[in-house]
Amino acid sequence: MATITWPATLPQYVDQNGYQEARVSGKLETEMDSGPKSMRRLYTATPVVFSIQLTLTSTQADTLDTFYYTTAKHGTLPFEWKHPRTGSTVDMRFLGGAPNYAHAGAEEFATSFSVEVLP
Repeated sequence: MATITWPATLPQYVDQNGYQEARVSGKLETEMDSGPKSMRRLYTATPVVFSIQLTLTSTQADTLDTFYYTTAKHGTLPFEWKHPRTGSTVDMRFLGGAPNYAHAGAEEFATSFSVEVLP
């Protein structure tokens, strides 16, 4: 589906610190007047959400900004990247706002952002 790919000049693997993976629940639970809850499947496919952290140089931070704002159209377009846990190439897109940056040492910046793997 995706026609754009994660830039080769950016890290291809996420930092182990700050990495989180969560699958969105695919069920709907309904409280009943008495007895156990009623449950049913809500979706046939559920997205996987990742919290990503990368350590970048100043040049790489500029590349990520260009990728987010220009190539991915403010994070709205899907792109191909490696699944952080399995290593397989998947389609994903940014969630929430733009990547955040924090100074992480001489010439290094820690960035964090969220993405979801598209089903």
